[in-house]
Amino acid sequence: MNRIKKSLTLLEVLIALVFLGLIFTFLITTFSTTIKTSIKLKQIKSEAFSRFDAHRRLFLLFSHLGVLGQDGHASYFYTEKNPADDATRLCFSVKNILDPDPNFCFMNHCILHVEDQKLLLTYYSEKNPSLARQEVLLTGISCICYTFYKQKLWIEQSEQIKKIPFSSAHWDKDYHFLPHSCDITVKKTDQTSLIFSFPLVSKTYPITYN
Repeated sequence: MNRIKKSLTLLEVLIALVFLGLIFTFLITTFSTTIKTSIKLKQIKSEAFSRFDAHRRLFLLFSHLGVLGQDGHASYFYTEKNPADDATRLCFSVKNILDPDPNFCFMNHCILHVEDQKLLLTYYSEKNPSLARQEVLLTGISCICYTFYKQKLWIEQSEQIKKIPFSSAHWDKDYHFLPHSCDITVKKTDQTSLIFSFPLVSKTYPITYN
């Protein structure tokens, strides 16, 4: 029996090319979407870990605040305006932090501030004031705000304590005790905000609960 050899027509070739083009377009789009999703997930994961590390670092420091107005060491906790850019920064002292460097083991004086779109922690050794360290806690930061809360159940023994509002954006240098708690609001350059909350234990006015 004679076999009839049939060649592909031009129309069939064009249809096959169109199908191949659609398949390749679908594969490329899927691959591109997968890569973008993976990059986005890595970015979200990195930001989440950065927020967690920043909160953990500040929580560690705030749990070792020096007792204000006690012994000969200059312990303090207050906010002030940075003369360079008029931004508010938090100044505080921490003590008894475990550190391999003996200069930073006992008392350190810290400044929490924003500079060059970075949330920075700068701290100095009381033992050797010429020594300083700086940590970058978060990047892409535009500004930082604070809210300090006074203990509701404090026995208001002095007129100074009575004059302090329950919540305030500043903590004065003349206050010789710690606030009950503190909210730190970090505003990012992408218009989003992060809020970190910390209880601040004071030996003079300890945290109590209703």
